[in-house]
Amino acid sequence: MKECKYYKEQKIISYDGGITWVYTDVYRKGALIEYTSSCDIGCESVTVNATYYTNTDNQTTQIINCSYYDCVNSMVIDGIVHQRPSVTAYPYHFRNAGNHDVIFDVMCACNGNLCEGLFSGLTSLTSAEIDNCITGVGVGLFKGSTNLSYAVLPNTLIYTGADLFSGCTSLTGVTLSSNMIFIPSRMFKDCASLRSITIPDSAESIDGEAFYNCTSLASVTMGSGVTTISYDAFRNCSGMTSLTIGSSVKTISLRAFQNCNHLTSLVLPNSVETIDSYAFYDCSGLTSVTIPDSVTSIGGWVFYGCNRLTTADIQSGSIGDSAFADCASLTSLTMGSGVTSIGFTTFQNCSGLTSVTIPDSVTSIDGGAFGQCSGLTNVTIGSGVTSIGNYAFNWCTSLTSVTVNAITPPTVGNSIFYQSGSFPIYVPCNSVSAYQSASGWSDYASRITCIQPITRKWFATYTGGTTSSAECGSTSAINQNEITLTDLASVEIGNCVTNIGYRAFYQCSSLTSVTIPDSVTRISDGAFRSCSGLTSVTIPDSVTSIGEWAFYGCSSLTTCTIGSGVTSIDYVAFYNCSGLTSITVNATTPPSLGSFVFDGSTCPIYVPSGSVSTYQSASGWSTYASRIQAII
Repeated sequence: MKECKYYKEQKIISYDGGITWVYTDVYRKGALIEYTSSCDIGCESVTVNATYYTNTDNQTTQIINCSYYDCVNSMVIDGIVHQRPSVTAYPYHFRNAGNHDVIFDVMCACNGNLCEGLFSGLTSLTSAEIDNCITGVGVGLFKGSTNLSYAVLPNTLIYTGADLFSGCTSLTGVTLSSNMIFIPSRMFKDCASLRSITIPDSAESIDGEAFYNCTSLASVTMGSGVTTISYDAFRNCSGMTSLTIGSSVKTISLRAFQNCNHLTSLVLPNSVETIDSYAFYDCSGLTSVTIPDSVTSIGGWVFYGCNRLTTADIQSGSIGDSAFADCASLTSLTMGSGVTSIGFTTFQNCSGLTSVTIPDSVTSIDGGAFGQCSGLTNVTIGSGVTSIGNYAFNWCTSLTSVTVNAITPPTVGNSIFYQSGSFPIYVPCNSVSAYQSASGWSDYASRITCIQPITRKWFATYTGGTTSSAECGSTSAINQNEITLTDLASVEIGNCVTNIGYRAFYQCSSLTSVTIPDSVTRISDGAFRSCSGLTSVTIPDSVTSIGEWAFYGCSSLTTCTIGSGVTSIDYVAFYNCSGLTSITVNATTPPSLGSFVFDGSTCPIYVPSGSVSTYQSASGWSTYASRIQAII
């Protein structure tokens, strides 16, 4: 015999079908009841501590067993054997009970499980507390019990079937088991009065439609164990104002939070990797969203129609089709260095955007991506872009300039700037003719010109996508500690600068790109020392001297071009630049050269073809005679 110590007083109206197990004796509350079954249902022998209940005239007592009660042959009640009555048995024993007079105070279980649909449709049930002998409950246990207002699930409960409280429209609160391993499908679907929920750490997933149409659900807190939020999980939870997504969530599935239109802000944890299509579709109350660099994919239409969204910070991943389309209030858009592609019509009709910078990490911009962004005045397209789709910037009627930093013209579709005015298109100076003759770009040949030098003193971009700058002032030098170097990724130096000062960028290991204008005449001692992330440098013809240690230890530097105006390169200026594959010096007359300038590298040193022998025999340069070759 297995004993299940389970009994709770419940005020539940009996079903309107045949009566089973009717006895004329009134048994005491808590009587020991045993029964055996004639078929293999997993509870052939169960002992149940149950309460009795009586009909309105107090003359009969009915003993209630599980939905498998048609298998029970006999019961032992306080030691007295009772054979099974000859009556018809029905599945879902109390389902749709209706308004009848018989009241009972007992629920029973088979092997620690409450049976499927046992109390489905009981309209008079107002509260339920499941005792701690129960480890599982069947599908739809309380489904459609429209007057149930509160329920407690014991910590012994590990799993539940789908639709547990589905359609319990009066349910305002529930205490969940701290050991539930998942929130099943449709568990609270259409529970329109449910106000808040805390999902325990034990739950690993929130299954499909779990809280669908819980229109009063205002606050959701997820435990640390949840990894997946399934399709439609919180769809149409229109009253949601507070959402804390668990720190382990990796996937937010299709339509998970669609139409949660009172949700105002969204910060996703660093665990999230995938946001599926329509996940936050038409969340019209959202004003800000932060997407961490852990995200690798943002599906289509994810934030479509979030027309109060003003700020979006996207650090990484591919951004799907129409992901932010019709977000008309979006004014601040930050794309981090992990963003890889921008999909079809992704930001279409984002009329509040005025400026967009597309990072170097992006390789493709699909058709209509920024179409009808009527407030957009300037666009900067990163150096990594290789393709731009049809009508990508169509009807951007306020555009005043577009800057494309790619050296090789990206392939472009039809009319990428259709009906967007006659603004200048700035491209790298050495690529102007290539753009003017390239397919698609040639339509704008008269507007394509060399990128203008910036008029600010410097413009810095950081790895997180933030920027900083300084205006030209009384000093023409960039001095040590003037620019914040932590996480500095790239810097454009303005044409009011003549001197890059002592250790101005010393040990800036995240710096990968620097633009030096032709206003600079000196690069001072240690200016870029130990900038181990710097990959290439072009020193303009205006520079006359390169100081000691200037590029010492720039181990990722692969190419270096030194302008024709340089007359001196001082001690160990390029020492230990071990990644160098080529050095080009354009000066016809060999600059004076300090000791060990190019030691630590073995690459060719290219010089003007008429000066090869002069370099090979010049003081200091003769040390590298075997590496000196003519510029091809």
